[in-house]
Amino acid sequence: MGLGEEGPRFTKRRRDVVSESLIPTKREILQVLMSIFDALGFVSCYTIGLKIILQELWRAGIAWDEPLRDDLNNKWCQWKNLMQLIRDVNISKCFSPLLQDAQDVQLHTFVDAGEGGYAAVCYLRVKRDDDVTVSLVVAKSKVAPLKPLSIPRLELQAAVIGTRLADMYPSRLPRYKVSATVWLTGVK
Repeated sequence: MGLGEEGPRFTKRRRDVVSESLIPTKREILQVLMSIFDALGFVSCYTIGLKIILQELWRAGIAWDEPLRDDLNNKWCQWKNLMQLIRDVNISKCFSPLLQDAQDVQLHTFVDAGEGGYAAVCYLRVKRDDDVTVSLVVAKSKVAPLKPLSIPRLELQAAVIGTRLADMYPSRLPRYKVSATVWLTGVK
């Protein structure tokens, strides 16, 4: 932002840091992250990596317009290469062609956590006769807080977002009797 005679001016500096081999700044990485619209979390397994990189930038105290250090730039380049796989993601608008006359509809929610973050994902399993389909319904991931938490505490956070997702979806399929199961990993 600058001040001119006519008042404040907002300037938008936008380099193509995704397709070009430029060393990005924290501002540009945040712009890339915010440009990804993923309301149902179908690519959250990819975007969590960028969120973790952004959190590492905050921890390192890197300024908004300062280029990344080599170690962080290497992580950025790895993430960019991984993002090429997003082009292969194909999302059907229909949960299952078997849903109309299904005999059994189940919602399975899996949750997990690690040092960098935690996540939950819901799948809809639909059975009719001997045919079974499984489809991704919704997913959500979050980075671990800046103040370190234990893995069991992060597992509990994952369980919370998992149960919230699981509670939300059966009501969206009111015509079907949906049984819901939440699967916790790493809990002993």
